[in-house]
Amino acid sequence: MMAEDRALRLKGYEVYRFGGYELIDNPDAPAMLRQFFDDLEALYGAMPSHQ
Repeated sequence: MMAEDRALRLKGYEVYRFGGYELIDNPDAPAMLRQFFDDLEALYGAMPSHQ
C-alpha cells in the first residue's frame, strides 16, 4: 500500500487515507465523511458533473 501511495504522489495526486476503524461501527462516520468532502470541495471547488 505504501508503494502505491508514493506512486500516486509522484504522479501529482493527493492521497487522503481513512482507517477502517474510523468507519466501522462508528456512528459518527457519516458526519465525519460528509465534513471531509465538504472541506475538500471548499479547498478545491466543486467537481464538474459527468454526463
